[in-house]
Amino acid sequence: NVNMKNRHYNKFQDEPVEDYMGEIEYSNIEENIDLYDAIDRLDEKYKTPVILQYFHDLTISQIAEIMECNENTVKSNIRRAKKKLYDILKEEK
Repeated sequence: NVNMKNRHYNKFQDEPVEDYMGEIEYSNIEENIDLYDAIDRLDEKYKTPVILQYFHDLTISQIAEIMECNENTVKSNIRRAKKKLYDILKEEK
């Protein structure tokens, strides 16, 4: 979809990629790895909507369509996923 590509392109258009990369510190990378591990530990019904929303920028209605369920289910699964992620990450600290 052309619009999706343009949307992603526009996000970074104003900032040179080098500047962006310079801001990433080792601790952030480590935290991200923890987050990815935590996401990986979620049940599929929680993992999928989180990945689609936060990594692919999809809307709740697009996610509902992909997962073939209603929007309220997607919203509550994302809410539960965030709670589970918080618990997993807190536990590991």
